[in-house]
Amino acid sequence: MRAWRDRSAIPFLVMGAALGLLLLLAFLQYQWIGQLGEAERERLRIHLRAALSRLAQEFNAELARALAMLAPVRAFPPERELEELAQRWQAWKESAPHPELVRAYYVTEGGEDGLDRILVFRQDQGSFQPSSWPERLQPLRTRLALRAGERGRGLAGWRALLDDENNILAAPRGRRPSPERLRQPIWGPRLERPASPEGWAIVELDHDFLVKVLLPELVDRHFRRAEGFDFLVQVVRRSDRRVLYRSDPSLPEEPMTSPDATAGIFELRPGLMRWLAEIVPGPAGGLPPEPAGPLRVEPEGRWQVLAKHRAGSLEAAVNRLRWRNLALSSAILLLMAASFATLIISAQRAQRLARLQMEFVAGVSHELRTPLAVICSAGDNLADGLVAGGEQARRYGALIRNEARRLTEMVEQILAFAGAQAGRVKYHFEPVMIGSVIERVVAATQPAAQEAGVTLEVHVDPAAPPVLADSPALAQAIRNLVSNALKYASAGKWVGIRAQATDSGRWLEIRVEDRGPGIPPADLPHVFEPFYRGRNASDAQIHGAGLGLTLAKGVVEAHRGFIRVESRTGEGAAFIIRLPAAEQAPPPEGSDARQ
Repeated sequence: MRAWRDRSAIPFLVMGAALGLLLLLAFLQYQWIGQLGEAERERLRIHLRAALSRLAQEFNAELARALAMLAPVRAFPPERELEELAQRWQAWKESAPHPELVRAYYVTEGGEDGLDRILVFRQDQGSFQPSSWPERLQPLRTRLALRAGERGRGLAGWRALLDDENNILAAPRGRRPSPERLRQPIWGPRLERPASPEGWAIVELDHDFLVKVLLPELVDRHFRRAEGFDFLVQVVRRSDRRVLYRSDPSLPEEPMTSPDATAGIFELRPGLMRWLAEIVPGPAGGLPPEPAGPLRVEPEGRWQVLAKHRAGSLEAAVNRLRWRNLALSSAILLLMAASFATLIISAQRAQRLARLQMEFVAGVSHELRTPLAVICSAGDNLADGLVAGGEQARRYGALIRNEARRLTEMVEQILAFAGAQAGRVKYHFEPVMIGSVIERVVAATQPAAQEAGVTLEVHVDPAAPPVLADSPALAQAIRNLVSNALKYASAGKWVGIRAQATDSGRWLEIRVEDRGPGIPPADLPHVFEPFYRGRNASDAQIHGAGLGLTLAKGVVEAHRGFIRVESRTGEGAAFIIRLPAAEQAPPPEGSDARQ
């Protein structure tokens, strides 16, 4: 027994070890998912910063390229200046990746501030022609006049001007002061102050092209992935917080709050004018060389690019990924745990079934041996002539008959269980009155009840509805319950059989009760299991193979009914069968339903 207990503890030890391994794996997976989330957050941040950096560099590079190609960096001879500017314009139009970026090209000249006259380039004539100052450029003229009055501030008058509200780029014209002269301090009465520009080159940008063509092209290039956009992008003017561009029409017309990253555009890098001043112009009609290296993205630009992840933020996107990975790994771990548990339970059930089968074989062997021994002994006595007189012969004959019936009943139960397990049992369903079935059961069990001194009390409700049933099979199921009660209720000397309608006649309830010792609570969940015999049956040496209740349950369920047991220790037991009335249920699977 001790060795058996030790073997029975092995599955629990295996389950404990497997549970410990699963918990360790769950902890490691949780750590790994956290590290994966951090890596994903960093990857998204790097991707976002790189995309914004490239977008800002390319956008600002377009502005710088237009200003560098169109604005003259050194003074030309007066007789050739306009011709040279026209050639530069034509060359830029032919080589620029986005020539539609520039809407109009102007130059100014004359007066102390170089703003008396303005000339506009006429594409149809291929030259600059005099024009009046356009109304939309009047604010620019005022600003440039103020620049001309800043002579005493060194480079102030020579800086390029960017006007993002009117989409204007302006660069000074004329011979620039030498770097040595510009590095002189601007204070002191004897120092020569730099002269003002002789005029301005003005580039008017096409606003619609900027926000409807260039920005969508850059956003699509740097933010689109195979599955779509991960980030929502807005471009906002810093001066009035007006939204100029939205990558998604669903975005509000107000600037997004708490963006994941920002970048400044519509800005030129510091030192661009120095680069413009130091480059050497190419041959006549040619273009100056490109600046070396990419343009640096300024953190503060006149326009701001705002980017936010579609999930609401980078943190929300990472959390969503983390929870998805956690749910997936948890499902896998639960599946593994369920597999381990199912394996252990199956092993336990197989072990328990093997034990029950061994007990069944042992019990059946004993049960078969007893009546066979009695029959053989009685037959030997009869054959040897030890029986004298008719009364003694009748007693021997009754003994042989009872033991033979007991043996036959046991064999029939075993065969019925085997047939039920193999699915070979067929039922013929027809409307049956329960009273006739119970009469047949009482007639078959009355001799055993009289021999045990047990009173059979029967009550059948006259209003009990008929049921669709196989009469012999239902009678055998009820007989198994009555025989079981007779075995365990000999101390109570009473067994009751009651049949009545319930639930307004929709169901028929059959109760088989006794006043025996009852069923222990530990045995109640197992009484309908095959080969199971309770502790009381084993202790009291009550004959049986443990199949009667199992067969009864199978028959009742084949009739689409239910069976249950109610019992309290010392107060007897009650087995309750509920069958649907014939009007409530069609025949189960026809007249040949299988169990």
